[in-house]
Amino acid sequence: MSLPATLLLEKIQQALRDAEIGLDPVELQAIIAGIIAGGVRLDERGWRTPFYELVNDGQKLPEAIYRQAQRLYRENAAKLAEGDFKFELLLPEDDDASLTQRLEALSLWTQAFLTAVAMVQPNLNKAPRDLKEMIDDLGAIAQVEANVDDSDDNEQAYVELAEYVKLVVVSCFTEYSSGNLEPKSKPTLH
Repeated sequence: MSLPATLLLEKIQQALRDAEIGLDPVELQAIIAGIIAGGVRLDERGWRTPFYELVNDGQKLPEAIYRQAQRLYRENAAKLAEGDFKFELLLPEDDDASLTQRLEALSLWTQAFLTAVAMVQPNLNKAPRDLKEMIDDLGAIAQVEANVDDSDDNEQAYVELAEYVKLVVVSCFTEYSSGNLEPKSKPTLH
């Protein structure tokens, strides 16, 4: 069972602070999701090199952060591979943060995802037209104005943006990672 988003974000934040790594906790999941969705082979090693490169200039991370990252990798890879939109963005929950704070977190998440997916999928400009448009939309979401009122209309718009980001992640995964799933078992030769 996963920790609630608030507790997981606090745990990740503490590990990042202890290691003196200037990264927002939402960016950690976004980077991992971008690496997975960009087509890195889904196994226990394929994701580490680009992850270390993006998070710590290619250097290994302290054990506490690595454990959090490995947990996020496993959970996100499994949820994306299952399909059915089980993947969830790790963002502050509405009871714990204002709409402005959640929108800022969504913007950071989107920026980190785009950076990671572009790193492992350098030919994004050759993506199918629909996917390219969706990726371009993420660029606009990453630039969204974060200073908003906590109105019902703005709350609904935020929910729709977050769902759209999730759709783009799943679409990238479908396009770039479908052949990268780790086999469940090795085939038997007769």
